Amino acid sequence: MYICDFICTYKMMDNDDDRNDLYRIQILQAFGLHCYDDAALNKKIADLYFHMKEKEYAQLKEIIDECYKANQHICTCDMLVFTFLFSYDYFDLFHKCLLDFFTHGRILEETKNNLINKIKND
Repeated sequence: MYICDFICTYKMMDNDDDRNDLYRIQILQAFGLHCYDDAALNKKIADLYFHMKEKEYAQLKEIIDECYKANQHICTCDMLVFTFLFSYDYFDLFHKCLLDFFTHGRILEETKNNLINKIKND
């Protein structure tokens, strides 16, 4: 469903082109895709959302609600906001939240707060 066994390093690259290329590689890696397929990626993100919603929604909802507060222009659909968390700006921090979820069965407070602080400060 989601592959957690890597560290997101795309923001550590020296230039924008390398950062963008590595971001694309790592988002595909996270979902076990070998090439970009919009429909396949969106399906995997939706499957992950519903899996997390079923298992541990309170912490995820807290993150989503912070997105609503920080970005008034974002739509009011939780699933679309969840997809937004895979964007370049947030993927590295959200990946850590997902790692917590799959390792501990929940998102740890520090990890969640790191993502929320980034959302608030953008």
